[in-house]
Amino acid sequence: MGNWDRDALDQEGRDKFINYLKEHGYSCSKSRLKLFDLVHSIHHHFDSEELVKIANENKLQISRATIFRNLVLLEEAGFIKKVQFTDRHTHYEHIYGHKVHDHMICVKCGVVVEFFKRSIQVALEEVASEHSFVAHSHKLEIMGHCKKCNPDS
Repeated sequence: MGNWDRDALDQEGRDKFINYLKEHGYSCSKSRLKLFDLVHSIHHHFDSEELVKIANENKLQISRATIFRNLVLLEEAGFIKKVQFTDRHTHYEHIYGHKVHDHMICVKCGVVVEFFKRSIQVALEEVASEHSFVAHSHKLEIMGHCKKCNPDS
């Protein structure tokens, strides 16, 4: 991965994270803010080990323990979410400021394709409404074969 660019980040999201920390009694440490910035500079699914590697490559001085502990905090605060694909290995994606999307996962090569289909979103909202259910999120994964791995191609 290329160099990490703090300047490309959304200050509004960073401010919301700082407010979340203060409101919930957490310290606003430099390491936490560096991790927040790092996570929000990555525009693909990532895992904790990738964050450790990128932090080390960029000399960010964030310990492995800080990364692991604060991924939980970032998830609780609603800035990232866990995603597990076919390898059952936990990955994350940042969700603050990003549209809702779903995933298609190739069961052969593991490629993950993100997609958004408004009609699916509308259908999910209708189902929730029909059952007087207030939905906060959803998870839709379509398992199959990508174009490269499709045996019928």
